[in-house]
Amino acid sequence: MNAADEEKNIEGLIKLDFMKMLDGFPVRESVDEKVIRELQSMSLPSNAVIVAGYPKTGSHFLLQILGQLNFRRLYDIGDGDAKCTSLPLEFQKFAALETMRDAVCDAPKTNFVFNHSHAYPDHLPKNAKVLYISRDIRAVAVSGFHFFGSMEKYKIMFDHYNIKNVDDYAKIVFQGKSSYGNMFRYDALWREAAAASSGRIHCVTFEGLKTELKKNVVEIVDFLGLENVDIDKVVEGSKFKSHDKDFNEAAKITDTDSKSEKIVKRKGETDSWKRELSEVSWKLYAQLFPNRD
Repeated sequence: MNAADEEKNIEGLIKLDFMKMLDGFPVRESVDEKVIRELQSMSLPSNAVIVAGYPKTGSHFLLQILGQLNFRRLYDIGDGDAKCTSLPLEFQKFAALETMRDAVCDAPKTNFVFNHSHAYPDHLPKNAKVLYISRDIRAVAVSGFHFFGSMEKYKIMFDHYNIKNVDDYAKIVFQGKSSYGNMFRYDALWREAAAASSGRIHCVTFEGLKTELKKNVVEIVDFLGLENVDIDKVVEGSKFKSHDKDFNEAAKITDTDSKSEKIVKRKGETDSWKRELSEVSWKLYAQLFPNRD
């Protein structure tokens, strides 16, 4: 899969002005190129980390862990166009980036999450520390169907592909035709970036966090260079039973564009997709990805 294949895959969404290609990568039409250019040229101090991943891979799980590690989130600071929201980094207003950067630089002894992002590695600060998360594409498809299907702004994509059920949505995700492009290309590019990053990018999986949370927390703490951390306390506070209503309050998710973006809750299951996808999706997955489990 290359940029030309990617563009062909989403040409219908491009014609509808829902998507565009930028530097060979698919992005939403609503993403301001000026914001991307600012992110590319930005230099972040060492007290900031970005959480990155394809949509619905588990970014908020990592945000919860970072919250337990006393990382501050840059939500609801600033005013007007300079106000930071809980939306992904690339969807912030241009002026909000300055607000975020100033907040981090003005408090060098405080650790910050420089928001989460679904951007490709080439579209983010080159020196940024990044926690990257991936997940089984089948779980991503099921979660994405319920999440994006509830958002009015994604109706144009659902109508274009005539998506009526979770299997319809899984089909476009498997084929790399969703609004964030081919998930396996996205993951491969991030892993290539991590391999070349000299330890600047740390990769985790949603499934790994669920099954070996303590091991992953220890590795994250080591990656971030933190000391004197009560690992057991962080693990307990990061479990899914600890999320629910307390998550939104801690994340300060209070001023976003849709109801589904205000409420961030998850069942926390690694294989719930097995109960929701039909034989149609199972067969398509086996056909498209014969070498994957």
